[in-house]
Amino acid sequence: MVFNVRLNTPRRAFGFEAAAPAETATEAAIEPPSSSAAASSDGDAQKRKREGGAGAEDEEEEEEKPRAIKWKKLIAEQLRNATDSRLSVKKLTKAVLKSVRSKPAAAGLSEDQLAASLLAQVRGSSKFALLDDKHVSLSY
Repeated sequence: MVFNVRLNTPRRAFGFEAAAPAETATEAAIEPPSSSAAASSDGDAQKRKREGGAGAEDEEEEEEKPRAIKWKKLIAEQLRNATDSRLSVKKLTKAVLKSVRSKPAAAGLSEDQLAASLLAQVRGSSKFALLDDKHVSLSY
């Protein structure tokens, strides 16, 4: 229990309340945990999951959401590997879609939808330059 130095009385900080005069320290320790303790156990389970500790296996069985496709990262990687950091739209589309097909987020999408998403990312980003609608390059 924390005491207020000025008044020499117990402080009610952080939800702790002063013990009644009739209670002893052993009676207070025997009390069952309150609902706030149950809430903290949920927080402990989430913390264990992040750390990979015990109890993480049970929570991993829940649905795993497919991660979003990182278009800009994939496009930039292909353009860096190309000579002069420049590729035709057709070659870029073919190379990027090859790596995208393996991703679970692209499972329900057709080739045309994926290609349209790719071109939308190229046109909408300042990271890439679309040259005469036939070539894509990295803009510096």
